[in-house]
Amino acid sequence: MDDDNSRDTAGVWRMNRRLAAVEHYWLERIDADPLVLVRCFYGLVVFAWGVTVLPDLGRIYGNNGLAGGIEFGDFRIVSLFRWVSVDTFGLAAMVLMLAASAFVALNRNVRFTVPLTAFLFTSFADASVPWLIGAELVMILFGLWLAVFAVLTPTASQGHRRDTTGSRGQMPAWGLRLLQIQIVLAYVTTAYDKLLGNDWTDGSAVYHALASDTLRRFDPPAFLFDNAWLIRSMTWSTLAVEAALGFLLLWPRTRRWAVLLAIALHLGFQVFLTLGFFAPAMTIGILSFVSAADARRVLDWRPRFITARTAPAQ
Repeated sequence: MDDDNSRDTAGVWRMNRRLAAVEHYWLERIDADPLVLVRCFYGLVVFAWGVTVLPDLGRIYGNNGLAGGIEFGDFRIVSLFRWVSVDTFGLAAMVLMLAASAFVALNRNVRFTVPLTAFLFTSFADASVPWLIGAELVMILFGLWLAVFAVLTPTASQGHRRDTTGSRGQMPAWGLRLLQIQIVLAYVTTAYDKLLGNDWTDGSAVYHALASDTLRRFDPPAFLFDNAWLIRSMTWSTLAVEAALGFLLLWPRTRRWAVLLAIALHLGFQVFLTLGFFAPAMTIGILSFVSAADARRVLDWRPRFITARTAPAQ
């Protein structure tokens, strides 16, 4: 009887310990700087996306444009153009999105501007337009998490104020954890899916990408196509890096180098392939793994001429 009670007590203790660990992982108070960095970069990317689309707004979303009256994707329920005409309100919505995303990039009024930016971006990006690719879906999901966090988190924990150490205060960890989990799952599942196909396992995926007239940005050097082992090495090394990143980002000792490696990987894709905003979109999530100290240095960086101009007189 005593043995049964001891086992029950030990089981309850282990369960409570696990629950405490889960609660700590999601709800612990962490420095706000990394999430502020992610949020600012998200605003910058959405702003750049809007500036890119604005000159061709009518040709893309007009009744006679590429969207052709707009056929919605999975996020139609949260699209402005479910209720109003894009021909009538498209320009006003785009200008409002640019203004809101600029405020997000400057970390201003984020409890209002982040949800507004996410809503308007989703309204545009969810239209089933042929040239839209995975970048828009990634940005929709990141915007959703950031908007939910902005709405549910008190203003005092949004990272507006600085304390005596230079930190932007603390906030609950769950907002950052959602972004981190999404990035890790993206790398792991992508690598797994590629292993199921023939192009990546036989080493020809890079060849097909560089030989595609619709994907390649410019003609690669001829020696790449003449060297099968080089093509295979590039393919397999890319696959290995993507598979490893899902784990390297989780390990504190390798996290900083994994962040740099992930950004370099996507910049490499961006240089050689026409992938739209995919590299900046993925970088939004990658930045969630930046340490608080590094995030603070990036956020506090100013060009030398601005620093010199604002420095106090001696």
